[in-house]
Amino acid sequence: MAVFKMIRRDVQLLGETYLPKGQMLISPKEQLMFTGRGSVFAQSYLEEIYVMLLQGKCFHKPLSMDDMVVSALGRVHLRDGILMRPIAESRRAAIINSTWFEAMKLLKQMLAYANPHNFDLPPDFLHLCNTMENRYEPKGMNIPYHASLLPLHSRQQALLDAFNLLTNRMNLQYASWISCELPHRTEWPQVLHGNNFLRQWFRDKQWLNKDGTIKVPTGIEFLRAHRVLCCHSDDFARKGVCMYTWEQLHLLIHGKNPLVLPDLHLKLMRAGLLHLLDPARLFAYTTKRAEDFPLPHPTS
Repeated sequence: MAVFKMIRRDVQLLGETYLPKGQMLISPKEQLMFTGRGSVFAQSYLEEIYVMLLQGKCFHKPLSMDDMVVSALGRVHLRDGILMRPIAESRRAAIINSTWFEAMKLLKQMLAYANPHNFDLPPDFLHLCNTMENRYEPKGMNIPYHASLLPLHSRQQALLDAFNLLTNRMNLQYASWISCELPHRTEWPQVLHGNNFLRQWFRDKQWLNKDGTIKVPTGIEFLRAHRVLCCHSDDFARKGVCMYTWEQLHLLIHGKNPLVLPDLHLKLMRAGLLHLLDPARLFAYTTKRAEDFPLPHPTS
């Protein structure tokens, strides 16, 4: 069987292989999600593997941390000379499952190395871990473009895209089936009851039972509530109506409902519809954004 060497000449890399130890790839517990640098780091690593699999290749042996290099912009690349081989068609599913399983093991190792004093994994990232480690789940663009890897400013657009797909481009019965068992849906009344600002914005009759208590929403209603917050968050902050800044409001939405987007994307992937959202476009990192999280030069 043929064995290939991966040769990369189009990326300017730092002079040494190193990982950003202690560089806070995961934020503190009260805002448990990837930092901007962390999302670039994890997503670019998974995208490298995704592209390789799309080309019909797999690794000759499992990767190690020594096989990784980090560019000056914080993106992970495979080192030149990594041995690859074609994927045998008869074993395609098994090889793809094995590749993603090993990739997740290594990513957890790298995150533990980078965050030695804060290694509580974000709940939405654990959703990605479960998908990669479960051989029965579909594996494609839902892995490198997973919702847990989205920067905060892109999550608003991702939620709006999903809501618009379900309400405007899909049969209502089918859309209701996809969204019916979203995580955190039944907890929504408790979330509103415990937050004065949110309760004020969802006190319309459509959200209330006859006795004045808050309804448990359907899946579509639950997504519509998030759409209201996403679409009007800038207005709230600009008019001084909101006690939160834009970032604080979206951290609140994420903190209370971290699994809504990941679960919705996985259901769309199972139905063969995730490509309609084109999630890859939400990961278009600009030079300006990458420069906001510069990596230091490696130290001995």
